Amino acid sequence: MRKEIIIAIIIGLTIGLIVAYGVRSARLSLANHNNSLVAPTPQTANKESDSSHTIFITSPEPNSITDQDIISVIGTTSPFSLISIITNDDEVAVSADSTGTFTAKIELIGGINPISIKSYNEQGDVATTTFSVIYSTADLSATDSATIEEETDN
Repeated sequence: MRKEIIIAIIIGLTIGLIVAYGVRSARLSLANHNNSLVAPTPQTANKESDSSHTIFITSPEPNSITDQDIISVIGTTSPFSLISIITNDDEVAVSADSTGTFTAKIELIGGINPISIKSYNEQGDVATTTFSVIYSTADLSATDSATIEEETDN
């Protein structure tokens, strides 16, 4: 009988330690993800020059939530610049047209997707912006209509 109690205590302690380690790892991971959510800010070129090379993203909005696994990234930069878009699971390279407009489709994974975009102009200047988009598999339209119905019932 004592042998079973000792075995039960050892198993309980082992499971408790595993759960505690999992909770600690999850908290650290979430803390790292919260630090990566940044609003996009156009940055000027990294090279020392009088260049006005910048990049602006018009779609998607920073920290937006989407239920689409493939989204279009639309923005403007210097004409004929090369644009590199890097996400968790995707890398895309596109060129800006003569007006500086570019569009690229990227694939998202479930959860927070940090997106880093770099634009390289013909002089070699680099402009960078970083932001996040959240991909959710939940039906976002059903949640919105349920919230509206609850508010009108009150």
